[in-house]
Amino acid sequence: MKKTIYLLSLVMSLKALALSPNAITSSFKSLNSKYAIGPLNQQSFCYIQNQSVEGYRTSSLQKIASVTKLLTTYFASETLDLSKTYKTKIYLTKDSMHIEGGGDPYFDAEKLLLLFESLNKLGYKVFKKVTFDKNLIFYKIDDRQVDVTIEKTRTRLSEYLGVNNLKILNYKWKEFQILALREGVRLSYKVPRILSTNVQYEAENPLLNESYSMYVHESKPLYKILKVMNLESNNLIAQNVYSEASLVKSFPDLMLDKGVEEESFKIYSGSGLPVMTSPGRLDNLATCQMILRVISFLPESLRRHDLELSDVMAVAGKDSGTLAGRFSFTPEASGAVLAKTGTLRDTSSLAGVILARDLVPFVILNNTTQTDNARKLQDIMVSKIIQDYDGTTPIDYTKMNHSIWEGEFLKHIPMSF
Repeated sequence: MKKTIYLLSLVMSLKALALSPNAITSSFKSLNSKYAIGPLNQQSFCYIQNQSVEGYRTSSLQKIASVTKLLTTYFASETLDLSKTYKTKIYLTKDSMHIEGGGDPYFDAEKLLLLFESLNKLGYKVFKKVTFDKNLIFYKIDDRQVDVTIEKTRTRLSEYLGVNNLKILNYKWKEFQILALREGVRLSYKVPRILSTNVQYEAENPLLNESYSMYVHESKPLYKILKVMNLESNNLIAQNVYSEASLVKSFPDLMLDKGVEEESFKIYSGSGLPVMTSPGRLDNLATCQMILRVISFLPESLRRHDLELSDVMAVAGKDSGTLAGRFSFTPEASGAVLAKTGTLRDTSSLAGVILARDLVPFVILNNTTQTDNARKLQDIMVSKIIQDYDGTTPIDYTKMNHSIWEGEFLKHIPMSF
């Protein structure tokens, strides 16, 4: 009997350590002051507590930076087939190449150089003419533009194929060698290189009436591309996926269908990068509550694709990327916090879910230039929410390999003429 009373007393004492929503809000305010984050009227946080929204300035519009990518993930889940792959077809003659794009949202410099490497192995070094169609997406995301034009793709492709391309190819290949090594893959020492001084857009394949060879590069399934997008905060993938989803339905219309108030968000890009226009800079804005709602929609949406949150989001303590190293002083977070970071010059944000006795969505939005300090604040806030829920229930998760470096980049497709 005494033992039972002691255990009950211990349980009650432990529960007393849990923080009330008011205490967590108080902590948020004091941490903002301690870390000199900035004016309190420019900071927000929220989380779900007993099926209600708790937090501070939960309905105020804030810059959200790359937390946008969680909105893009949900947008894709609701409009696209997440198991689909993208096929980029390469047509070759003795002195010409045509690239028939497959709309691959992740056909960036690393894939182009892997294509160069594959072509070098086949004996190709120089083409008199290289053509491409409208479905090849190869532009610079740092242009801060959301419109992808054929001329942007042609200009960038010409840069990589130009006779003066050796400097950029050396720089990029060294970068990719480091990235590949992190995934246990050793790329060749020799920098791959293909040259052509004539790069043009062609609506129709100009090689179809010639004797050609055809090769295909097939991407990973879209959900794995989304995982890379969220792990690395890849802006190119995010913008391209957002654009593809927008062909099915506009993001505002989807939000309207889901009962999300149009006043609670202003989204200009799928990546979270600000869009530069002639009037000025346009940043993605949303309220804490809006992001919280979208995160709460995501698990059910993914289940319709037979997927879980860990299939598309970074898992703390397990995955590499922008979430690696976070919550290092909170062991309960490992395998139990799935989140997306966001950083701009004047913004630091963090949003995701905590796996506790319930699924606990949370959002922290800091308008600040003190981004390192903001990350400390955010990590502490997550630990306090975990304490409020008396711990976590980590998932059994093994880091998945989504490497583009392994295996053959091109597959030969036999043709009969």
